Amino acid sequence: MSAVNDILDTTVIGSLPGETTVDQDLLAGVLQEVAVATARPGLEGALAIAEAVLDRLFGGDVRSFRATSRSHETFRALQTHPDLGMSKSALWYALAVHEQLGVLPRPLAMALPLSHHKVLLTVEGTAEKLALARRAHRENLSRRDLERIVRKAPATVVRGPGRPPMPAVVKGLRLLQQALSLATSEPVSARALRHLDRDGVSGLLRQLDRQRSTLDRLRSDLEHLATEE
Repeated sequence: MSAVNDILDTTVIGSLPGETTVDQDLLAGVLQEVAVATARPGLEGALAIAEAVLDRLFGGDVRSFRATSRSHETFRALQTHPDLGMSKSALWYALAVHEQLGVLPRPLAMALPLSHHKVLLTVEGTAEKLALARRAHRENLSRRDLERIVRKAPATVVRGPGRPPMPAVVKGLRLLQQALSLATSEPVSARALRHLDRDGVSGLLRQLDRQRSTLDRLRSDLEHLATEE
């Protein structure tokens, strides 16, 4: 998670509840609060989840969370508990969004949906993050519109909570590989295409031509990036 400020953390190792060993009673209490929070919609639910974790395990202090989250035994147990009701990455996103609210005006932050906050997490600069948040609200941007603007903006992109977000091109090409493996898993023959007439086969050819054109453009973009100084 990106830091909201540069105040030095002074948390003493082992001073937080459930930090050095898993506290089962504490864990059960956090799980119960998180379960209630997950029933709340969108941003409201994400903030409630984060507040439950921060208040119970980290004294309500984001700095303590940053300093000890990866070694806090009860928090580690929480992330993989079968009763958590959400993925580990979703939990980290909730905590990251909660921290992000510290750099945005509260009315503006609460006016944006959770999906937009997740996009803004990839923007490091506070000024850039604030400008994008204001634009998203002012222009009523969709999540996809905001993603496109962030990708094109010169703002620095940082590692998000947990694993970094996988670029759309990587996810798409992986899906393409799966699709090609399926499409070529049996020989193309009259028997295999017996349910298609000549127009149906011609339609497949037209579809391949369209996809090939799109892939050519994508290849050109990637080649340009690969050769940039």
